[in-house]
Amino acid sequence: IPDSDRQLKALKIKLKNSFDVIIMRSSLDYFPTEKLQIKVLSNLRNCLENDGVFFNQAASLPTLIERNLADKIYKSNKKIGKRHFQCSKDIGIIYKKAGFAAPQKLGFAKPLIVTEQEHIDRYKINSKEIKRIQNLIQNAPKLKTKSIQNTKTGYKMKFIFPIYATSNKK
Repeated sequence: IPDSDRQLKALKIKLKNSFDVIIMRSSLDYFPTEKLQIKVLSNLRNCLENDGVFFNQAASLPTLIERNLADKIYKSNKKIGKRHFQCSKDIGIIYKKAGFAAPQKLGFAKPLIVTEQEHIDRYKINSKEIKRIQNLIQNAPKLKTKSIQNTKTGYKMKFIFPIYATSNKK
């Protein structure tokens, strides 16, 4: 199923039953705007029992600057597709807008390193597209960490996966 079809299904979710627990793993970034992310989270909240718990493992970057750079990298290439990643500063905001209680960070799943080779294999990007991404990285504001950096052959991005829990605020 193409990403856009999955997004539409998740945005239109209306189940007859509600659940004590809902788990979302590395999916939120596939909704390419904050508005869509809030909508899908709100829909999930509506499927959660009043005393239910929502767990989310969100693909994230340590800082807002790096998050914005990753969004820009993905947006710059139609083959890869638009994404909107998270950082610790914005996860609480979108949860609140979706009607959830403030999230608690439970820990971290294993980080993921994405390189140009992953994008070549998965999306068939070419050397010109790799160079464009390298230029975006080079011209980005000074990064505080090395989560996104150029390499000799291309680039690498290190995504972290904090695990959050929140409750239904209804």
